[in-house]
Amino acid sequence: MDSQLLIFGLSLIAFVAVATTVFLLARQSTRERKRVTSILTSFDVPEEEMDTESEIKEIRSHQYRFYRISGFKWIISVFFALLLVLLTTFEFWVDYFPEPMPGKAYPINLKISYPFSFKKIHYSPQDSPLLARNKIVTIDDLELVKAYRASRRLPALYALAGYYVVYQLLILILVFWFGQFSSESREDENKNLVFVFLVILLVLLVAKFASLTGIISVYYVPVAMLAMLVNILIYNKIVPSLVIFTTIFVAILSDFDSQLMLVLFSGGIVTLFWLQNVKKRSQVFSTGLAVGITNLVIYLAIVPMTGERLLSAIVQQDAVGAFLNGPLSSILTLLLIPVFEKVFGHVSPFRLMELTDLDSALLRELYLKAPGSYHHSLAVANLAEIAANEIGANALLLRVGAYYHDIGKMLRPTYFVENINPQGDNPHDKISPYASSKILKSHIILGVELGRKFKLPRKILDFIPQHHGTTVMDYFYEKAKNNPETAGISGSYFAYPGPRPRSREATILMVVDSVEAASRVLTDHSEETVRKAIEKIINHKLTQSQLDESPLTLSELRRITAVLTKALATATHKRIDYPAQTGIHAQFGQPAQPAAEAAGELIGADTDKLVIPDAVRNGEAVPPVAAATIAPAPKPVNGKKGKREDAPPAVNGQATAPPLPADGKKAKREEPPPAPSGNGHPAEPRPDSGGPVQSKT
Repeated sequence: MDSQLLIFGLSLIAFVAVATTVFLLARQSTRERKRVTSILTSFDVPEEEMDTESEIKEIRSHQYRFYRISGFKWIISVFFALLLVLLTTFEFWVDYFPEPMPGKAYPINLKISYPFSFKKIHYSPQDSPLLARNKIVTIDDLELVKAYRASRRLPALYALAGYYVVYQLLILILVFWFGQFSSESREDENKNLVFVFLVILLVLLVAKFASLTGIISVYYVPVAMLAMLVNILIYNKIVPSLVIFTTIFVAILSDFDSQLMLVLFSGGIVTLFWLQNVKKRSQVFSTGLAVGITNLVIYLAIVPMTGERLLSAIVQQDAVGAFLNGPLSSILTLLLIPVFEKVFGHVSPFRLMELTDLDSALLRELYLKAPGSYHHSLAVANLAEIAANEIGANALLLRVGAYYHDIGKMLRPTYFVENINPQGDNPHDKISPYASSKILKSHIILGVELGRKFKLPRKILDFIPQHHGTTVMDYFYEKAKNNPETAGISGSYFAYPGPRPRSREATILMVVDSVEAASRVLTDHSEETVRKAIEKIINHKLTQSQLDESPLTLSELRRITAVLTKALATATHKRIDYPAQTGIHAQFGQPAQPAAEAAGELIGADTDKLVIPDAVRNGEAVPPVAAATIAPAPKPVNGKKGKREDAPPAVNGQATAPPLPADGKKAKREEPPPAPSGNGHPAEPRPDSGGPVQSKT
């Protein structure tokens, strides 16, 4: 009963925490607009040229400094193995159990960790608990516990060595396996490894607490939480291995309980199937429910094999724990995600979905201050997402990174070509090429600083300097070389500060950013021309060593080239104009297009079966139809309606034109006057037959 109340209390606390977080986020969004205005107005853009290289190096020096130590992952592996040894032998080092009080219920199950004797009775770890939970303590129990405490001894050295060897080998295998699936930089890989070890440690702490005290069932151990966190914040390829190794660690802490190991392993693997392409928090709750059901089914299927009764109190308690393991794991996952996002710089799909809101304050300011850069970012995001889906990269992360990769341009928008008015003056004509390059490079440091003030995730901020890498601004570099005063200047003065792209997503953004800009100057948008332009851009990046640190393969680059070629070739298609009376030329007062030319633009039209007027055959422009008032037809004397003349019969399935009068002019069609409707309004003409129809008003 106490354990159920504890679980209920924890669930209530978790619910209140989630509700409070949602409320605070909603409240913060209402103040976002004022914060944006104050940040942008107070953002200092110095008039003198900024030393962008030193600023970027200073920013990079503070990032991942701890994770750049040589041999970091092997050092952390040894440390983690030693930590697990201490956790396993915790009861040998610390008197964790409370002092029993005679006449009161004992709060925990006091397990025997080391052998001892009391009143000529020998007790060993294989015996039942020394003192059961909720047992009323007697004087004999008090003396027994005192004798147990007095007999405490440190673990044997060979036992410690055995634990260390087992843990160290398993951890080294895990680290090696982790590196096989990691496609990120060394700093990010080390950071992710620390994150995984920390989550495993949290799981094992729960397992040790449940094993030593018996306050909660060991089936509450949240192995599924580990699988959910890794699946959401890193990638799901490593989840099966982590679940296997973690369940082995839990089994070691729980006296090698194979039944527990099988149940926890099954629940952890279920997360792989329910958390694919997760974008909503509700998917985490549904995954937790699926984990709970799976745990319960597996547990109830194993119980008859062990010979235990299904209705026993222990079985019922463990069954409840096996089922609630899933929902509690999902709640803990949602509570811990913001913490790990802040500490390790991870970004969850939920945070990414919030950042995709184009009506956010930062993107709205980008649209107002630099509309050309805004539309460029949207186009790059669409193309980059297509390329990411083609090779299996993180498309959602890449889309968000593309949205924010040029936010630094909003502070000096008129110096970037997409924001320069073609009919206006080019500000670069008034300054030197080197000054132009300094201004263009400044949008990197300004974007990073602006993103920091808006608390963008680290993974999004990494796109800002990496999407240019250390490429040289060829236009201004060539312009400077053609100037006799700066003919011998080095290209390093015109290079972006970097770093070069270190992830698949950053590499795709670098390529797509250049491809989208180049596609706007192409006059021929055939697939062959577009493909050659993309290949030229990629080869140029390779020549400048911009992809040396990228995990992308040449095969993936070829696939990206193919999918971008198809996307750009189809996105720049042409449209046909409508006839001169209603088309673009007529609407904007431009000269009317010859009718013969307009008729020839009807794609797939069979001109042999069309009845074309003589004016069209002679290449003359068809004059606009005069807006004449249609004269009503005279009413017959007998008051009856005259018969409507039928249309001429079709010839070979094609409608024929009515015969023209002798003067060659088309006679006006006589229509009867509109009859009044029931509400007093004239009847509206019927669009299909030309006859009157009753008004619906």
